[in-house]
Amino acid sequence: HLLSGSRTYIGTGEGAAADMHRSLAAARRLLTDPGEQARLDTLATVISERLAELDSVTRAYEGPGGLAAAGAIVRSDRGQELMFKARELIARIVGMERDRLARRQEHERRLTIITVASVFAAILLAGILSLLATTMFNGALTSREKAARRRQEALAELEHANSDLAEQASEMEAQTVELEQANDELRIVSEDLASQTAAAERASARVLNVLDSMSDAYIAFDH
Repeated sequence: HLLSGSRTYIGTGEGAAADMHRSLAAARRLLTDPGEQARLDTLATVISERLAELDSVTRAYEGPGGLAAAGAIVRSDRGQELMFKARELIARIVGMERDRLARRQEHERRLTIITVASVFAAILLAGILSLLATTMFNGALTSREKAARRRQEALAELEHANSDLAEQASEMEAQTVELEQANDELRIVSEDLASQTAAAERASARVLNVLDSMSDAYIAFDH
C-alpha cells in the first residue's frame, strides 16, 4: 500500500485481523487456566497496539505528510517489536498447552496401569478362592469316604462336618460373586478413564489447532 498507493493491499491485512480476533475468541473458550487466560489478555493488547500502529501508518500516508510520515512510523520498529512480542506469547501458550497435555496423558497412563493391576489382582484372588473351595470340597468328600469305611457311628459327626463345609463353600461363592462384581466395576472405571483421556486429547488437539491457526494468521498478518 505504501509503495503503490492502492488500498487493495489493505484488504488482506483486515482479513487477517478478523481471523486473529476469531482465533482469540475460540482460544478463550477452550483455555481455562488463569495463567493462560492472562497471556491471552496480554496478546489481545499487543494485537490491538499492532493494529493501531498499522492504522496510524495508513492515516499518516494518506495525510499531509504522505510517504515520509508513514515511513518514519515504520522505521521506528514499533510494529516489529509488537510482532516479536506476539510471536513470543503464542509460543509460550502453545508450549504450556503441550506440557499440560503431556502431563495429562502421563496421569491417565498411570491410572490405567493401577486399574489393570487391580483387576488382575481381583481375578487372581477369585481364582485362589475358587481353588480353595474345590480343595475343601475334595477334602470333605475324602473324609466322608474314610469315615464311611471306618465306623457307622461316625456318620452323624461326618454329616455335621459336611454341613459346616457347605456353609463355608456358600460364603466362598458369595465372595466370588462380589469379586466378579468388583471386576465389572473396575472394568467400567477403566473404560470411563479411557473415554475421558480421549476427550481430553481431542480438546487439547482443538486448542493446538486453534493456536496453530493463530500462528498462521499472524504470519499472514505480518506478510
